[in-house]
Amino acid sequence: SHIETASDPFFVSNYAGQTFYQLSHKTKYELRLYLPQKEGASLAAASFNWHQTFFGSKFHIQANGEDAGTGCVAFGVERWIYAFVSQYGLNIANWPPYLLENW
Repeated sequence: SHIETASDPFFVSNYAGQTFYQLSHKTKYELRLYLPQKEGASLAAASFNWHQTFFGSKFHIQANGEDAGTGCVAFGVERWIYAFVSQYGLNIANWPPYLLENW
């Protein structure tokens, strides 16, 4: 698994500037989990977004007299499960001992 800078896929050509901004200012990151089916394949399983002061300014949220910075985190539980099953299979005997001992 690894973390990399990313952009939201719903920014279509009309909003190409948004994609460029997210990538160049590193305001979005994704946690990508390894998929063994294909060399180098991975799946985005979580995202971390830094909104800077956009929402602080729009909604008058302040900290120490200045517009607050905000962020959000999202996890795709079904993606974590898919990546896990892709790596270890459905046979519990193949699962990591740590998981079995603490489940």
